[in-house]
Amino acid sequence: MDTGRKNATVESEVKLQVLVDIEVIEKYLTTHGFRKVDECREKDIYFKHPCRDLALSDEAIRLRHRVCMNSGRHIVLTYKGPRENREGLIKTRREIEAYLTPDNASSIIEILDKIGVSQLISFVKNRDIYRSGGLEASIDELKGVGYFLEVEAKEPHAIHLLDIIVRDLSGMTKPIQETYLEICLKTGRCIKE
Repeated sequence: MDTGRKNATVESEVKLQVLVDIEVIEKYLTTHGFRKVDECREKDIYFKHPCRDLALSDEAIRLRHRVCMNSGRHIVLTYKGPRENREGLIKTRREIEAYLTPDNASSIIEILDKIGVSQLISFVKNRDIYRSGGLEASIDELKGVGYFLEVEAKEPHAIHLLDIIVRDLSGMTKPIQETYLEICLKTGRCIKE
Protein backbone atom coordinates (compact mmCIF):
# COMPACT_ATOMS: atom_id res chain seq x y z
CA MET A 1 0.00 0.00 0.00
CA ASP A 2 1.35 3.40 -1.00
CA THR A 3 0.84 5.66 2.01
CA GLY A 4 1.61 9.28 2.48
CA ARG A 5 1.32 9.85 -1.27
CA LYS A 6 -0.29 13.15 -2.29
CA ASN A 7 -1.91 14.01 -5.60
CA ALA A 8 -3.37 17.25 -6.91
CA THR A 9 -5.42 16.78 -10.05
CA VAL A 10 -8.23 18.28 -12.04
CA GLU A 11 -11.09 15.82 -12.36
CA SER A 12 -13.29 15.86 -15.50
CA GLU A 13 -16.25 13.50 -15.38
CA VAL A 14 -19.90 12.90 -16.12
CA LYS A 15 -22.36 11.27 -13.72
CA LEU A 16 -25.40 9.44 -15.05
CA GLN A 17 -28.31 8.01 -13.10
CA VAL A 18 -29.05 4.55 -14.48
CA LEU A 19 -32.68 4.08 -15.61
CA VAL A 20 -32.41 0.52 -16.97
CA ASP A 21 -31.17 -2.84 -15.70
CA ILE A 22 -27.51 -2.48 -14.75
CA GLU A 23 -26.62 -5.38 -17.07
CA VAL A 24 -27.46 -3.11 -20.05
CA ILE A 25 -24.85 -0.59 -18.91
CA GLU A 26 -22.28 -3.33 -18.24
CA LYS A 27 -22.85 -4.69 -21.77
CA TYR A 28 -22.47 -1.20 -23.28
CA LEU A 29 -19.12 -0.73 -21.54
CA THR A 30 -17.70 -4.13 -22.47
CA THR A 31 -18.83 -3.90 -26.11
CA HIS A 32 -17.17 -0.46 -26.33
CA GLY A 33 -13.74 -1.67 -25.24
CA PHE A 34 -13.97 -1.23 -21.48
CA ARG A 35 -12.48 -3.94 -19.28
CA LYS A 36 -13.59 -4.55 -15.71
CA VAL A 37 -10.53 -4.11 -13.50
CA ASP A 38 -11.89 -4.11 -9.94
CA GLU A 39 -14.83 -4.43 -7.57
CA CYS A 40 -14.80 -2.23 -4.49
CA ARG A 41 -16.83 -1.32 -1.43
CA GLU A 42 -16.42 2.29 -0.39
CA LYS A 43 -17.41 4.07 2.78
CA ASP A 44 -17.29 7.83 2.38
CA ILE A 45 -17.26 10.19 5.36
CA TYR A 46 -17.80 13.90 4.63
CA PHE A 47 -16.92 16.66 7.06
CA LYS A 48 -18.28 20.11 7.88
CA HIS A 49 -16.18 23.16 8.69
CA PRO A 50 -16.94 25.03 11.94
CA CYS A 51 -16.65 28.54 10.45
CA ARG A 52 -17.98 28.29 6.93
CA ASP A 53 -20.51 26.34 4.92
CA LEU A 54 -18.58 24.22 2.42
CA ALA A 55 -21.79 23.61 0.46
CA LEU A 56 -22.06 27.35 -0.25
CA SER A 57 -18.51 27.42 -1.63
CA ASP A 58 -19.10 24.09 -3.46
CA GLU A 59 -16.21 22.40 -1.64
CA ALA A 60 -15.97 19.15 0.26
CA ILE A 61 -13.64 17.22 2.55
CA ARG A 62 -13.99 13.44 2.25
CA LEU A 63 -12.36 10.47 3.91
CA ARG A 64 -12.83 7.32 1.83
CA HIS A 65 -12.28 3.78 3.09
CA ARG A 66 -12.01 1.58 -0.03
CA VAL A 67 -11.68 -2.22 -0.02
CA CYS A 68 -11.21 -3.78 -3.47
CA MET A 69 -10.95 -7.33 -4.78
CA ASN A 70 -7.83 -6.62 -6.87
CA SER A 71 -6.21 -3.43 -5.59
CA GLY A 72 -6.65 -4.04 -1.86
CA ARG A 73 -7.45 -1.56 0.89
CA HIS A 74 -7.00 2.20 0.57
CA ILE A 75 -7.82 5.14 2.81
CA VAL A 76 -7.80 8.50 1.07
CA LEU A 77 -8.43 12.00 2.44
CA THR A 78 -9.64 14.28 -0.36
CA TYR A 79 -10.26 17.99 -0.69
CA LYS A 80 -12.72 18.67 -3.51
CA GLY A 81 -12.61 22.21 -4.85
CA PRO A 82 -15.53 24.09 -6.38
CA ARG A 83 -16.84 22.89 -9.72
CA GLU A 84 -15.22 25.01 -12.41
CA ASN A 85 -18.10 24.70 -14.84
CA ARG A 86 -21.66 24.39 -13.62
CA GLU A 87 -23.11 24.43 -17.13
CA GLY A 88 -23.19 21.40 -19.39
CA LEU A 89 -22.75 17.76 -18.54
CA ILE A 90 -19.03 17.54 -17.81
CA LYS A 91 -18.07 18.38 -14.23
CA THR A 92 -14.55 19.70 -13.70
CA ARG A 93 -13.03 20.38 -10.29
CA ARG A 94 -9.66 20.38 -8.55
CA GLU A 95 -8.96 17.58 -6.10
CA ILE A 96 -6.12 17.09 -3.64
CA GLU A 97 -5.68 13.60 -2.22
CA ALA A 98 -3.54 12.14 0.56
CA TYR A 99 -3.25 8.38 1.00
CA LEU A 100 -3.31 7.30 4.63
CA THR A 101 -2.65 4.23 6.73
CA PRO A 102 -5.32 2.92 9.13
CA ASP A 103 -3.38 4.49 12.03
CA ASN A 104 -3.07 7.84 10.23
CA ALA A 105 -6.77 7.86 9.36
CA SER A 106 -7.94 7.59 12.96
CA SER A 107 -5.41 10.27 14.00
CA ILE A 108 -6.53 12.57 11.16
CA ILE A 109 -10.18 12.21 12.19
CA GLU A 110 -9.24 13.01 15.79
CA ILE A 111 -7.22 16.07 14.70
CA LEU A 112 -10.08 17.32 12.53
CA ASP A 113 -12.52 16.82 15.41
CA LYS A 114 -10.26 18.73 17.84
CA ILE A 115 -10.24 21.78 15.55
CA GLY A 116 -14.01 21.64 15.05
CA VAL A 117 -14.14 19.90 11.66
CA SER A 118 -16.77 17.28 12.42
CA GLN A 119 -18.46 14.52 10.49
CA LEU A 120 -21.42 15.65 8.40
CA ILE A 121 -22.58 12.39 6.82
CA SER A 122 -21.31 8.97 5.83
CA PHE A 123 -22.59 6.48 3.28
CA VAL A 124 -21.62 3.30 1.50
CA LYS A 125 -21.49 2.34 -2.17
CA ASN A 126 -20.38 -0.63 -4.20
CA ARG A 127 -18.23 0.32 -7.18
CA ASP A 128 -17.27 -1.76 -10.22
CA ILE A 129 -14.39 -0.11 -12.09
CA TYR A 130 -13.85 -0.40 -15.85
CA ARG A 131 -11.06 1.12 -17.98
CA SER A 132 -10.56 1.85 -21.64
CA GLY A 133 -7.80 4.04 -23.03
CA GLY A 134 -7.89 7.34 -21.17
CA LEU A 135 -11.28 6.68 -19.53
CA GLU A 136 -12.32 5.15 -16.22
CA ALA A 137 -15.97 4.15 -15.80
CA SER A 138 -17.48 3.26 -12.44
CA ILE A 139 -20.81 1.56 -12.00
CA ASP A 140 -21.86 2.64 -8.52
CA GLU A 141 -24.61 1.20 -6.37
CA LEU A 142 -25.28 4.01 -3.91
CA LYS A 143 -26.84 2.00 -1.11
CA GLY A 144 -30.43 3.11 -0.45
CA VAL A 145 -30.65 5.23 -3.62
CA GLY A 146 -29.79 3.22 -6.75
CA TYR A 147 -27.30 2.84 -9.58
CA PHE A 148 -25.14 5.48 -11.23
CA LEU A 149 -22.45 5.50 -13.90
CA GLU A 150 -19.49 7.86 -13.51
CA VAL A 151 -17.10 8.22 -16.41
CA GLU A 152 -13.90 10.16 -15.82
CA ALA A 153 -11.38 11.31 -18.42
CA LYS A 154 -8.01 10.32 -16.96
CA GLU A 155 -6.15 11.96 -19.86
CA PRO A 156 -6.94 15.28 -21.60
CA HIS A 157 -7.34 13.66 -25.03
CA ALA A 158 -10.25 11.55 -23.70
CA ILE A 159 -12.49 14.42 -22.50
CA HIS A 160 -14.37 14.62 -25.83
CA LEU A 161 -15.38 10.95 -25.42
CA LEU A 162 -17.53 11.84 -22.39
CA ASP A 163 -20.09 13.58 -24.62
CA ILE A 164 -20.21 10.53 -26.91
CA ILE A 165 -20.95 8.20 -24.00
CA VAL A 166 -23.70 10.50 -22.71
CA ARG A 167 -25.25 10.59 -26.18
CA ASP A 168 -24.97 6.80 -26.64
CA LEU A 169 -26.66 6.13 -23.29
CA SER A 170 -29.43 8.70 -23.74
CA GLY A 171 -32.75 7.19 -22.66
CA MET A 172 -30.99 4.53 -20.58
CA THR A 173 -29.43 7.05 -18.21
CA LYS A 174 -30.11 10.58 -17.02
CA PRO A 175 -27.22 13.06 -16.66
CA ILE A 176 -27.03 14.63 -13.21
CA GLN A 177 -24.90 17.44 -11.80
CA GLU A 178 -25.35 16.53 -8.13
CA THR A 179 -22.54 14.90 -6.17
CA TYR A 180 -23.20 11.79 -4.09
CA LEU A 181 -22.94 14.02 -1.03
CA GLU A 182 -25.67 16.30 -2.39
CA ILE A 183 -27.86 13.32 -3.32
CA CYS A 184 -27.51 11.80 0.15
CA LEU A 185 -28.25 15.07 1.94
CA LYS A 186 -31.23 15.80 -0.32
CA THR A 187 -32.86 12.35 -0.23
CA GLY A 188 -31.88 11.18 3.26
CA ARG A 189 -31.94 7.64 1.83
CA CYS A 190 -28.24 6.75 1.76
CA ILE A 191 -27.14 3.88 3.96
CA LYS A 192 -24.21 4.29 6.37
CA GLU A 193 -23.01 0.67 6.58
